Amino acid sequence: MLSRLAKKLRRAGTSDWILIWIVCLLALFPFSLVSAGGIICGKVTGAPGNNSLEGAHIILERQGKVAFTDKDGVYRISGVIQGKVTIKVTFIGFKSGIKTITVRDGQTVQCDFTLEPDAIIAPEIEILDTKPERASQESPVRMEIITSQTISNNPGQNIVSVLDFMSGVNLSSTMGVFSNNTVVSLRGLSGNDQARTLVLLDDVPLNKADAGSVNWNLVNRVNVERIEVIKGPGSAKYGSSAMGGVINIETKQPTKIFSGVATVDYGTFNTAGLRYQMSGKLKPGATSRGFLYGINGFYRRSNGYNPEIPEYLEKSDTFYVNNYLREVSIGAKVGYQFNALNKVEISGNFFNDKRGRGVEIYEVDGAFERHKTWQANARYKGGKGAVRWNILAYNQDENFERLNEYMKESEYNLYLVKSNRIDRGANLSVVIPAGKSHTFTAGMDYQYGSVNGQDIYYTSTDVISNAGKMDTWAGFLQDEIELPGNKLQFNLGIRLNTAIFHDGSFLIENPSYSIQYLVDYQDSLFPRNQWLQIDPKISAQYRFTTQSRIYVSVAQGFRAPNLDDLCRSGKIQTGFKIANPALKPESLDNFEVGADLLIFKKLHLAASVYYSIGKDFMYYVNTGDSVNMGYKRPVLMKQNISRVEITGIEFDLDIEPTAWLSFFANYTFNHSVISSFHPNDPIIGKDLNGKFLTDVPMHKASGGLTIKNKFVNINLLWKYTGERYINDLNETDPYLLTAKYPAFQTFGARLWHTFFKHLTAGINLENIFDTRFIDDRLQQNPGRMITIELTTIF
Repeated sequence: MLSRLAKKLRRAGTSDWILIWIVCLLALFPFSLVSAGGIICGKVTGAPGNNSLEGAHIILERQGKVAFTDKDGVYRISGVIQGKVTIKVTFIGFKSGIKTITVRDGQTVQCDFTLEPDAIIAPEIEILDTKPERASQESPVRMEIITSQTISNNPGQNIVSVLDFMSGVNLSSTMGVFSNNTVVSLRGLSGNDQARTLVLLDDVPLNKADAGSVNWNLVNRVNVERIEVIKGPGSAKYGSSAMGGVINIETKQPTKIFSGVATVDYGTFNTAGLRYQMSGKLKPGATSRGFLYGINGFYRRSNGYNPEIPEYLEKSDTFYVNNYLREVSIGAKVGYQFNALNKVEISGNFFNDKRGRGVEIYEVDGAFERHKTWQANARYKGGKGAVRWNILAYNQDENFERLNEYMKESEYNLYLVKSNRIDRGANLSVVIPAGKSHTFTAGMDYQYGSVNGQDIYYTSTDVISNAGKMDTWAGFLQDEIELPGNKLQFNLGIRLNTAIFHDGSFLIENPSYSIQYLVDYQDSLFPRNQWLQIDPKISAQYRFTTQSRIYVSVAQGFRAPNLDDLCRSGKIQTGFKIANPALKPESLDNFEVGADLLIFKKLHLAASVYYSIGKDFMYYVNTGDSVNMGYKRPVLMKQNISRVEITGIEFDLDIEPTAWLSFFANYTFNHSVISSFHPNDPIIGKDLNGKFLTDVPMHKASGGLTIKNKFVNINLLWKYTGERYINDLNETDPYLLTAKYPAFQTFGARLWHTFFKHLTAGINLENIFDTRFIDDRLQQNPGRMITIELTTIF
């Protein structure tokens, strides 16, 4: 039945999708107006003085309903299931209040609370959790949450290492902390393209319009409160780049007069670092009125390692050296909280790094890459009554440099790649409850991206320039319908996306003989292009309990082309690529069913099955031509493939049988193939029908074990990554002499102990058995890394 439904839905056009969405909304609306359940209302005050407590947290245990008090300390909860109900009220600085009352259908029950003050004493901080927090079941999508404790206890040195132990996630980062271009992709999409997974830092997009890439190195680990991973394109809130899903990194917010954490570490390859985060409020409490502030930053340097494979090196290859790194970041925020619902905040961050590329001939620092990034954000989170809104404006300015020096046929070449990348935008969203069962979320956003780049050759007369701009507008509407009884929930959403490419160019000044092959591809002004896409989203779930459910989702995702593919020709790792200003956006239809089950409050099982159809999928395709760059390399062009099909399964298990022992495991299966391909030129075009997408492992698994005791706490981690195809033809690579990257597995561990309540000493062991694996540049991973770490919390 599900397969027949999928076949019908995947043939549906945009107009059919809209019709389906409207019919579902009209069909469900009458049911949402049925009066059922009771109403609980009341007032929360604090002793002494019986002052109203604004922002107190009201929880109906076993029913999963929550509410907050308004400025008068008043709350109201409707749709309460009849019977005995336990109400819990919490507010920072006061003891919790608990009452049990009886509610009947159609009845309104008054239940007031007066909370007693409670002295806030900082307890001993014990960081123990290593597995992701149980999946959030607030919406009928698959969403996983990673806590700050999980991040702290992962032995990896950067933020992406913790994501690699999650089902459905594919991490491409051979060089680990030394990597210049880490890619984190979701749900079987090509593992060498970050642009299909949207990455947010406090709701601010980190994907750049130029190439869709994300500089993961600028995220400060100790400043992260949690990470939300939404798998699949199920939410109408997110647009371009969210085809595979969304990774939203949330930073720590001030709640106390003063608090902070600082970490110093030292390890393999003479790698040393410092990370810190401090914040405060004039008055303690998450909702208290007053000014707030926060600062954070980090510094790291390392001698690095030689990524070249020894078997491929000759004695004359003396210019291959270690790929060192040096990086520094500093950020700050200030704001003012008016009440529990209204807060304004501005923040800024500066990041600067320099990473060696493993080659040094004449230049003092050899070949390197450098990012100088300035970020500035302003936001207003507000609300009145039951209505909530969020206004955000952001700007990211990145100056990128890559110095290349190399020998080609005994001839020395030196040139500098410079790019100024600007990404800025604004968005507005409003949440409005309507009636007893509807919650509407509406919003709009605007994004502007531009690139202005040059390749400046110092060993010839050549200067190559590329430029382009992209404007993206979107509006969305989503209706969350929770039927009486809180068991059955429907989400209906629709998103309108429009993208405009303009002012694109690719020019060459004073071309020398060595780059004559580029002359034919220059253009002073590429044609303007505009696209429109409507994405509908439909999902539903049935909750057996607050932790057990089944859900189904049908959604469409959208991604606009990158500026780099539209207006830049040049060298890439696998050959020479030419710009394609006629490139169109791609879309993804996703059909998904999943379930969660909690057994004996200890064992949590989760599974998802999905089938995705990519249309006009953007993919590097061999044109059949080649260019002479001193050696012959194939000419590639990003083209729209007619159809890609992805079938996937995710399974997660976590169990905590005792207070001192916990375990998690997961498995991911992905079958990602090109199901229909029609080359632009059938005579020279290669047949890609039935070929697998590159850099996507069919099998991936991971697991972890946590043992807690008063002597030494231990986290043990294991990961398996299956074989991945190297090139689009799935043929043997002429350099690697194989069609696939071999499968590999790694083991990691972290051991730590807390002294004097606020001081923790630990040792991190990555890749314990020194497993080696390589990428398509014939470069290998760093192998085993050992780091000693000291953390203080104040």
